[in-house]
Amino acid sequence: MLPIVLIQSAMGRGAVVTLSGENIATVDGVTPYNSQCGIRINTDGTIDSMKILNGGAKVYTQLAAPTDWIAPNAAATSVYEVRVTSVTGTFDAAAAADDVWIAISSNREWSIVKTDAGIETVDFDVEIRYASGAALAAGTYQIHIENTA
Repeated sequence: MLPIVLIQSAMGRGAVVTLSGENIATVDGVTPYNSQCGIRINTDGTIDSMKILNGGAKVYTQLAAPTDWIAPNAAATSVYEVRVTSVTGTFDAAAAADDVWIAISSNREWSIVKTDAGIETVDFDVEIRYASGAALAAGTYQIHIENTA
């Protein structure tokens, strides 16, 4: 994991770019299964988990404030880019191809779907950089669905 880095934002204030890494899990015991679980990197500097249970509505929950990708959140701009690289498993829906930098000019989401009994897991790395520069922060994340009978 890369260290937390102090950078100068476009507004002339110092900003801290950091990623803590998280495990995001969904357990669905209702059949027929239609579960989805993911992560969303937001333009406002926050990070959300995303879950759908039994075909319901998407529910976004902000991860704790210390896991925001930039502090203060007001320093977030579309000049920042995110790259997600899967370590194990495969995403069913992704904001960009694996291991490709993409501007955080809109909320960016990666997720997996499970429609039968069993377990689906993706371990992945997230990196943030400023305008085509070197990565400023990195974290390892996991999304996990367990559909039980």
